[in-house]
Order: sequence, then structure tokens, then C-alpha cells
Amino acid sequence: MYRYKKILVALDFSSKDEALIRYAKRLSDLAKSETISFIHVAESFDLPEQILREYPSLAQSVDEYTRNKMKSMIENYFEEGSGPAYSLEVTEGEPISGILRMICDKDIDLVLVGKPDPGPGKHNIAEKLARKAPCSVLVVPEGSKSDYERILLATDFSDHAREALDVASAFAKAAGIKAIDAVHVYNLPLGYYKTGKSEQEFDAIMRRNAQIQHEQWIRGADLRDIALRFETIRGKRPDTKIIEQLRDKSSDLLVLSTRGRSTGAAVLLGSITEQLIRESQIPVLAVKQKGEGLDLLDIILNV
Repeated sequence: MYRYKKILVALDFSSKDEALIRYAKRLSDLAKSETISFIHVAESFDLPEQILREYPSLAQSVDEYTRNKMKSMIENYFEEGSGPAYSLEVTEGEPISGILRMICDKDIDLVLVGKPDPGPGKHNIAEKLARKAPCSVLVVPEGSKSDYERILLATDFSDHAREALDVASAFAKAAGIKAIDAVHVYNLPLGYYKTGKSEQEFDAIMRRNAQIQHEQWIRGADLRDIALRFETIRGKRPDTKIIEQLRDKSSDLLVLSTRGRSTGAAVLLGSITEQLIRESQIPVLAVKQKGEGLDLLDIILNV
């Protein structure tokens, strides 16, 4: 977990924050992080411009109040002078832009964000960060425990998934976990019957091919002496099958890449990953190579 030296935690003063802070403490201890920054982005301080002009000290009072509130939230977990150095960041504006700017300004390796209440058609901060952030994103649902004992890795055998494998094995090693689960979801291609094979025969072909791909995929990977329990599952909806696996295996951390085999821009999040972030009731670590999509992010932030 050497890669997560600089951590950013996005607080919104909701009930999601407690799980985030506890998880950040545990993670920073395991990763031996150097710095951890807590940020709150207020869309508006709700003070009329005329009032601010006449009484500019009020703006400072709001900033100071917010910092004191943040400090009171984290002081039970983080002590000044012990563990990683921490800072409290307060800014005003659109939350996503504020968090992305802080990621870039502080060269953040990993950002932690709470999972919002579910709702149809909601485009939440967690999903947007996973799409746009130039670093890995850990989404922590409300009430999540800070320890993890069983990790599930979702893979499509891509190079990006190998990066997620490296992270998952590092998390396991740091926590003293001896093995992790890996799952690959496949489906029969349209028109398979044109090959003259039955459904059962082609299903067996797909499974054999997945096993071959898996063996090639892990060749040369540094698993840090962590055992990998690999399983292939057939299904039209990979996200649904992975959620089922999380329940069946009692997993408490899901690790996957934000990109797969497709050639889309690095800043774009695959629909499967997006759906899993929305549906999972356990923490989801969306892995990115640091700096991925940074050029486009610079353009977005400077428009």
C-alpha cells in the first residue's frame, strides 16, 4: 500500500462522515500515509454580497466555524503530532470542482468519499469523482466497518484490471489476509449457435477460454504471497452477478478498475463500475493509475 501516501477525505457534514473518518484512520495506518487532508466544499456560505462587503470578518467567521467543526469530528481518531500530518481544507463552490482542484493541488494518491442515499437517476459525487479524478477513489457507504477481512476483485483480464489486482493484493497483505477472491463474469456471444455448437458446448468453451486468459493474466504478477481464488460466472448483467458474489462470499471490500478493455478516454467510467458504485452496500475501491486523465481534467477545471 506504498502508493497511498497522500489521502484526501471529502466530508459533507452528513451521517456518512463517521464511517469515512474511521476508514481513513485505518487505511492511513495500514498504508503508513504521510499526509491526510480533510475537505469540505460549501456551495455557498449564504451571506449576501452587500453584507460581506460591509462586514468582511463574517466570511472568516464562517470559515473558522467550519474548520472547528471538522476538527471536532476527527480529533477522536487523529491526534496532532502522531500518525500522518493532517490538514483541514474549507472552500466554497461546486463540490466536484473543489475536490478535483484539491486532488491536483496536493498531488493526492487516493480520495475517500461517502456513498449517497440511493435514488433513481441520481448522479452523485462518488460516481462523478470516479469518472474524473486523476487518482483512485474509495467509496464508503454509511455504517461501513473500518476493518476488511474478505476482498473481492472483479476482473476482465485487462491491463487496468492487473493494476487493480496489484492494489487488492497490497490491501490484503497490509491487513494480514491470506487470500482474495477474483471473479470474471462472461456471457455467450450473439450468434454462437452459428458455430454448430450447443449452448452447453459453447458455455464450456467460454469457461475454458476464461481460465486460459486468467492464467496468462496473472503470469508475472506480484501477488505478495496472497492466494487468489478465481471463479468464472455466466450472466448478462456483470454488475448484478458481482453484487450476488459480494453477498455470497460475505465480502467487505470490492476492488475493480475504472477502465476495461475498451479504448475510451481514461476519464470516462465504465457503466459496470458506475453501477457497482451505486448498488454496492460495502466499500468500493475504483482503481486508477495516478495521473490518468489529468490533461483533460486540466482543461475542464480551467474552462
